[in-house]
Amino acid sequence: MSPSDYDFIQQCLARDSQAWDEFVAKYSRLIYDAVARTLERFGHSPRPDILADLHNDVFVFILEDDCRLLRKFEGRNGCQLGHYLRVVSIRRTVDFLRRLRPTLSLTEEDTLQIVDAELSRACASANEGPAFLLADESHETLQKILGLLHRHERELCQMIFMDQLSPADISRRIGISTDNFYVRKNRLVDKLRMLSALEDQGVTNQGAANEG
Repeated sequence: MSPSDYDFIQQCLARDSQAWDEFVAKYSRLIYDAVARTLERFGHSPRPDILADLHNDVFVFILEDDCRLLRKFEGRNGCQLGHYLRVVSIRRTVDFLRRLRPTLSLTEEDTLQIVDAELSRACASANEGPAFLLADESHETLQKILGLLHRHERELCQMIFMDQLSPADISRRIGISTDNFYVRKNRLVDKLRMLSALEDQGVTNQGAANEG
């Protein structure tokens, strides 16, 4: 987390009105987007009144317990506050859907797939290797993070980081061009970074919205 971001969050935690106005202006669109896309994934029309209610609910949730969720954010391993708030918004929307439709079959795995897809879409391409993840994580944590990947992502992770195959060999094995390989690798590394950071925050285990 950069010093400027740290100072900004501290101002918000101190309930500085100007900082909160900036916080709301900066992240409102992100929260609306995360809520709307999650509703659409489950065939629920993102009506303006529902979007507004859920948007406000997310902000109220962030303020609960003396801004507990915001205090938990540490910005480790390159995780940005926007990514963290996107996960909170998704899980809050999933909770709403469960209450609205008790018969809705929605497992934790389904929720994680939504989170993964949103993070993959939101994250910029990574420019770093996997050292941020492999160097510092415990074996248990690493296995947990890898378990959150889709099967094809785990296979790619195995070939790149464990088997250490060349880009040309991997491209031939999965039948893609070398350029396409690098696109997939960058997305994978960025996703690993985000999952590692969210694991540090405790979000991938039980969900920010379900912490008690």
